[in-house]
Amino acid sequence: MANCARYTVADYCVASTAEGIKREILKNGPVIAILPIYRDFLIYKDGIYHVIEGTSRFQGGHALKIVGWGKSPQGEDYWIAENTWGESWGQKGYAQIAVGQKNLYIDEFVMSANPRVARQDIDATTGAAGTGSASTGSTKAEVHVETEDLDADK
Repeated sequence: MANCARYTVADYCVASTAEGIKREILKNGPVIAILPIYRDFLIYKDGIYHVIEGTSRFQGGHALKIVGWGKSPQGEDYWIAENTWGESWGQKGYAQIAVGQKNLYIDEFVMSANPRVARQDIDATTGAAGTGSASTGSTKAEVHVETEDLDADK
């Protein structure tokens, strides 16, 4: 573990509205949502996901990376989410999740963090340790976003 990079948080954001989430994605890249998992989410394949009424829920929660948002031809808003379950799940590992589903809490609580990296440089020949630090900045995702209602400077 002595040769591993150590990360700390330089700053973070907790967004609790759909507009705030969109603004954070535009400014700093993807955000993380923690949501309950319903059984129908396990078999999601395509389209815009809505929890089917009466579907049972698993205990605990699950984290997804929200990388953007869109609007269906019918005018329904959705989040574009990347899951960790591999490309065989959903739309090659991604899902479109309806905005405003109160039972998923996505529009009420997402977070993002900008890391600060502190590391020790190890000289492979002498084994001598030196210290250094660097700021990574945020990773930007290439996503389609609708910006007509957003003012990125707010």
